[in-house]
Amino acid sequence: WHAFRNTWTYVLLGVPISLVLSLLIALGLQKLIRYVGFYRVLYFIPYVTSLVAVGWVWRWMYMPNGFFNEILSRIGVGPFKFLGSPDTALYAILAMTIWQGLGFRIIIFLAGLESVPTIYQEAAAVDGAGSWQRFRDITFPLLNPTIVFLLVTGVIGYLQVFTQIRTMAPTGGPLNSTMSLVLYVYQQAFQQLPS
Repeated sequence: WHAFRNTWTYVLLGVPISLVLSLLIALGLQKLIRYVGFYRVLYFIPYVTSLVAVGWVWRWMYMPNGFFNEILSRIGVGPFKFLGSPDTALYAILAMTIWQGLGFRIIIFLAGLESVPTIYQEAAAVDGAGSWQRFRDITFPLLNPTIVFLLVTGVIGYLQVFTQIRTMAPTGGPLNSTMSLVLYVYQQAFQQLPS
């Protein structure tokens, strides 16, 4: 049950946070005029990078003498045991998982934003609608198929969280605080059963 609860914590926190962040970044990238391709590639690179490599790099950054604690110590905070504390380990893995998948969602949102006809935006602007009204009443409803697609793929992806945990907290610890259902099944099938 602990693994079940953790898995749904990954889903219920990861999916909305990643959707909101990726939509905001996609809206920002859509407004860019220069270096658009560079920024799209920059955000997409983590998605095509090996999860094991990303996990090891983030594991290093979370260490007591790693990047994040070095930055926090310079401002007089920390050090924190990101992966060593049951209170923060799940959220540390979740942060890496959100960051790693952000590029995919940004590209899909950019495609959805490109498919919104500009004639609706222009007509609403002529009628006096502000940018927030145009987004709320025109852009967001027309992004519904994109949002549904990213919601479904996001739920599936977060239900399958395994490699991130296996590379950053191999046993699902500390105290099973990062254990997911997939990792639990793996441990039961390949580590607990006799040969």
